[in-house]
Amino acid sequence: MYKIKGKKVVVVVVVVVVVVVDVVAVEIAVVLTIQIVLRTTIFAARHERLEIGDLSATRLARDQLDTRHQESRTLPRYCPSGRVTVVVVVVVVVVVVVVVVVVVVVVVVVVVVVVVLLLSFLVLLLFSTFFLNCVKQQLL
Repeated sequence: MYKIKGKKVVVVVVVVVVVVVDVVAVEIAVVLTIQIVLRTTIFAARHERLEIGDLSATRLARDQLDTRHQESRTLPRYCPSGRVTVVVVVVVVVVVVVVVVVVVVVVVVVVVVVVVLLLSFLVLLLFSTFFLNCVKQQLL
């Protein structure tokens, strides 16, 4: 009986360690993803501002020097300001939500499986103890 209790303690400790490691991993992933989103958003905003400024100067120079390609100047040469940033943020948020949902589902499934295994082990232990007592009573 002592060995069985020791095994239960080991199983419980392993389950607790796995759950804690999963929670810490999810927290680290969320923090890193938030940092990536913020850095990407800031970089995209700065890059778009610089690109728009450069394109404005380029277009002004082109208008002054070359008037042969009127139709090419009417086509948009860059994304309007803010669209790229919004798309990046939406994609990253969707990815983060999907990852968090998958991790939560995996953790819940693991916990349910461990609980079911522990309960089945407990039921098996109770029945085996009961049957051993019955056999002992029969032999005496």
